[in-house]
Amino acid sequence: MSSDSFSKGFSYFDQFEILRLVEVHPFGNFDISITNSTVFMLLALGYFVFMFNSNSNDGAIIPGRYQSVIEILYTTIYDMVKENSGSEGLRYFPIMFTLFMFLIIMNLFGLIPYTFTPTSHGAVSFGLSITIFIGCNIIAFSKHGLDYMSMFFPPGVHAGIAPFLVAVELISYFAKPVSLGLRLAANITAGHLLFVILASFI
Repeated sequence: MSSDSFSKGFSYFDQFEILRLVEVHPFGNFDISITNSTVFMLLALGYFVFMFNSNSNDGAIIPGRYQSVIEILYTTIYDMVKENSGSEGLRYFPIMFTLFMFLIIMNLFGLIPYTFTPTSHGAVSFGLSITIFIGCNIIAFSKHGLDYMSMFFPPGVHAGIAPFLVAVELISYFAKPVSLGLRLAANITAGHLLFVILASFI
């Protein structure tokens, strides 16, 4: 195959195309079709459940290799949550651990040739980040009430610059879920493009 025909028949961005595998339109234009993105998210979830429910040593005191990997993952995320949110924040450890493992499994699946990485799409990564953002705000307001808004106006600030400071703080605060979600998608996309470009040189 010549280089011209290769360039015409192949695009580096083909690997990010969402394909409808099973068309499902229950109500007119309402689309809940099963796509390659859906399949790989379900595979990541299934692998996560399998990984933590198929311990061959059944929690042995002297762990084998498999159990050691599970324990290292568990303790690493546990310590991270405890250091950043204290003992009170450990109640949210299950959701943090599940989210971390879900993301890392999806990203690792994407390294396998001819697979699909759902986190390369902003809709997935941004959907996860905005969901966590909304949940954090609900928890914060339920715990601190309107006092939570004081974080946008630090004490000791001169009244003259207060409106400007509050505006900057609000913009930066609401930009966090957007930047975090899109940054993950951009990193995954750039990494996979780099792999494909290097592979095409070979």
